[in-house]
Amino acid sequence: MELLPRSALAFLCVPNNPTGEVYPFLEEAARRAGGALVLDLAYYELMEEPLALPQGVWRLYSPNKAHGLTGVRAGYLVAPLDLTHFRNLAPSWPVSAHGEALLRGQLDPRARAWLEWSRAELHRLRRLLAEGLRALGLEVLESPANFLMVRVGRATAVARALRERGLRVRDATSFGLPEWLRLSAQREEAIEALLEALEGVLARLGA
Repeated sequence: MELLPRSALAFLCVPNNPTGEVYPFLEEAARRAGGALVLDLAYYELMEEPLALPQGVWRLYSPNKAHGLTGVRAGYLVAPLDLTHFRNLAPSWPVSAHGEALLRGQLDPRARAWLEWSRAELHRLRRLLAEGLRALGLEVLESPANFLMVRVGRATAVARALRERGLRVRDATSFGLPEWLRLSAQREEAIEALLEALEGVLARLGA
């Protein structure tokens, strides 16, 4: 917070990735940054109850995650000032045809209705996953989005062992959290497969 008044541009994820934390000081951060605060809202539309955002900040949206199209790279920026200068700096083709289709299509009422249903289902599945992990005696840090964190001990070794069983999970070591995995909500059969495999891996590794 102390550095914000001296920053040319500052970024905050809402909610944070990978912990899912929602910072309680957004309003103060926006005030201190003086118009130089960018909110990365990649997971914002997947929050169970999206929160009000402060005025006067830059809002960076990437709807590919909320719509399950992570292979399509496209986003948009809502800024508190004229973006003509930045538009002139952009290359001639900054967004692919697929990206443009995503950005246009996500405004369709049918897409919005699907997202509403999908969000509720993802949170149901996230809670189901959290219950299963806690039943294994693991510490779980839930988020307001579609993912959670689970403490497994040696995260890299656990992730590698799960991968050998055909299950890919996000080792949070690169985030500075070497004991944690980040897991996203999946279908019930995928959750069952993960819990069964994780129980076996932890028993074998003694994690």
